[in-house]
Amino acid sequence: MELNVLYQSDDFYAPQTGVSITSLLENNKDFEEITIFLLDDQIERHNLEKLQKVVDSYGRKLSIISTRKIKDKLIELDVIPYKGSYTTYLKLFAIGDIDTSNGLLLQIDGDTIINDSLAGLFDIDMREYVCAATYDCLQNSYKSLIG
Repeated sequence: MELNVLYQSDDFYAPQTGVSITSLLENNKDFEEITIFLLDDQIERHNLEKLQKVVDSYGRKLSIISTRKIKDKLIELDVIPYKGSYTTYLKLFAIGDIDTSNGLLLQIDGDTIINDSLAGLFDIDMREYVCAATYDCLQNSYKSLIG
């Protein structure tokens, strides 16, 4: 079974993304293949090397994708940055250029912790859908409680 995962990150969020990737790899050893596609929004070289080292230590693949062309397109379209960054928009424009052998791609936010295998996702029949999503599990009332 093959798992293809998409992350997007800038340098500021690279440490959190690294933790998420580690939790993904640690809890999904049951997959024959895992390929992580990382939309690189100006991540410093030393942080990219750390991410590569983590993925290599699990014997998995990391494909780093430059986002310069996507950001140029967003600027051309007069898209307003979200909290001063285009990072959150990158996945919307990159998805069509990512080729997977099984046609499936799971997008995970860099602040997500995976605490179990994702194999159960393959039991869900989504053939008639282009996209599936979930609600944010952390409601605003909880966010204010924990600061």
